[in-house]
Amino acid sequence: MKKILITGSSGMIGYALAKKLRENKEFRIIAPSKKDLDLLNLRSVKSFFKKHKFFSVINCAALNGGTFAIEKNKIDFLSKNSLMAINLLSTSKTYGVKNLLNISSSSIYPELKKKLKEKDLFTGKLEKTNEPYSLAKIFMLKLCEYYNEGYLTNYRSLVFCNIFGFKRSKKNIQIVEYICKEFVSAKKNKLPEIKFKINHNLSREFIYLQDVVYTISFFHKLLLHQKFKENFINIPGIKVIYIKDLIKKLRKISKYKGKVIIENIKNKGAVSKTLDGKLSSKYLPSIKKNFDLQLKQTFNYFEKKY
Repeated sequence: MKKILITGSSGMIGYALAKKLRENKEFRIIAPSKKDLDLLNLRSVKSFFKKHKFFSVINCAALNGGTFAIEKNKIDFLSKNSLMAINLLSTSKTYGVKNLLNISSSSIYPELKKKLKEKDLFTGKLEKTNEPYSLAKIFMLKLCEYYNEGYLTNYRSLVFCNIFGFKRSKKNIQIVEYICKEFVSAKKNKLPEIKFKINHNLSREFIYLQDVVYTISFFHKLLLHQKFKENFINIPGIKVIYIKDLIKKLRKISKYKGKVIIENIKNKGAVSKTLDGKLSSKYLPSIKKNFDLQLKQTFNYFEKKY
């Protein structure tokens, strides 16, 4: 049976993807822990690939974090993510892995006022507070492209916007989880008010975890049949929303009765970033999703978790 490697299986995407793909008995899914496969250790990576002889790789591994974490650990976010890319791609090539799907982020793009198209890469400065992470993501994306040119491999990337949904680990809390946690805590402790400090102009584009898993599975099939030829493709979300409006939606969902104060502050980070999905729509037609229902499912999950 052909083996598929999913890296980053302890993370939100990797864990959900491995669970989903195991439903398909066509392949054997290998989703190792960091103990079994340390992508920062070339010897560990080579030993693991030599043992398993993978048919394809789906890379969900990355050192992730918010603006504060990146600012405090710039060297780690750039060097460790870049080293993982080098080790993974060089070993994949050495052991004959022709097919690799890399999961990337909209942080690769400069902040522009329009929808970001694939051709907008390198057309402006990266957002400063996210720069180390962004550079590493660009490095991985371009390294895949150069491997394709130099070795005729089939290494492609999908670029996602902000992902929300169920998550096992409490590390690297994203904005939807953070807001959910605040409302859960306020209800449990019967707090009379909650204060959020956010730029009133700050907006984000969101996609639900289950939709991400479906999209990765879909493009992985195309990849294996040589039908996905672009080096990278944007995967847009289903909703672009101001964070202040997201807070209001989650307040309603949570049924919190106290006072909510949304204080306007100057934002650290990109104020807005939206992906153009015309290229991906040639492969995968957009499907209408109920964002409010997905938010409710996510809140209910974190209410139980916390």
